[in-house]
Amino acid sequence: MVILRCLGASNFFLERVVFPFELLSFECPVDSEIEIWTHSLGGPEMVESFPSKQLAIHEGDSCSATG
Repeated sequence: MVILRCLGASNFFLERVVFPFELLSFECPVDSEIEIWTHSLGGPEMVESFPSKQLAIHEGDSCSATG
């Protein structure tokens, strides 16, 4: 299980828990940043961070992403 956070312009914020083998589709502002978090023995830990454009299916005023 991981936590996906999407941070974008105009205070856009999306946070979802994603379970193994689960597909997640969402829309977000084009220049959003994606963060993947998990829990370790020391508490929450960010595993990866990347621009939403890397997951984009369609670009326009917003982009649909699958993570």
